[in-house]
Amino acid sequence: MSVELAERTPEALREWLTNRVAYYLDAAPDDIDPETPLAEYGLGSVYIVSVFGDFEDRYGLSLEPTLAWDHPTIEALAEHLSTMLA
Repeated sequence: MSVELAERTPEALREWLTNRVAYYLDAAPDDIDPETPLAEYGLGSVYIVSVFGDFEDRYGLSLEPTLAWDHPTIEALAEHLSTMLA
C-alpha cells in the first residue's frame, strides 16, 4: 500500500487519528482534544485495537496495542507514528 508522503506528517496523522477516535466515540472531531489522554475519553483497549487495526489497513503498519500506553494522547501518537512511517 502506498500512502502519500503528505499523509505521513504528524499533522495529517493527528487529523486521521482524531477522526477515527471521534468515529468510535460517536462524537464530532472538534470535540476531541489531541492533548487529552485517550483513557479520559473512555477509549478502552477494544477501541484502541480497532483504531490500530484501521491504521494498519490504511498505512500498512501493524501496531502493538501497548503503544497507546507509551503514547497516551493523539498528539503523542501522531508524532511517534510519523517517525515510524518515515
